[in-house]
Amino acid sequence: MATIDLSSGNEVFDLAMTANVGGWSILPLPAAGKVAEIRVLVQQHASAAKSCASPATAGKTAGGAWVISSILGSTESLALAIRSDGTVSVFPAGVNG
Repeated sequence: MATIDLSSGNEVFDLAMTANVGGWSILPLPAAGKVAEIRVLVQQHASAAKSCASPATAGKTAGGAWVISSILGSTESLALAIRSDGTVSVFPAGVNG
């Protein structure tokens, strides 16, 4: 489980893939009618590719479903828009290998 703590005030989070990630916990949700925008830098493991579930709510990924790159040691930048109802939209920016 990848955990994002929005109360930290951070706008950029690092996720080092040391194990497979089967889900995401993003809390606390923004106030009613508000949207939180953050960036997550996902770094693939250096010696054994890991899997990562998409943080997006079903059908909420720009350009189709996001799948983590299997390129060892690569970094991906994901922009997330989190709505007060828990809907998460993902805007992947690509892989830096």
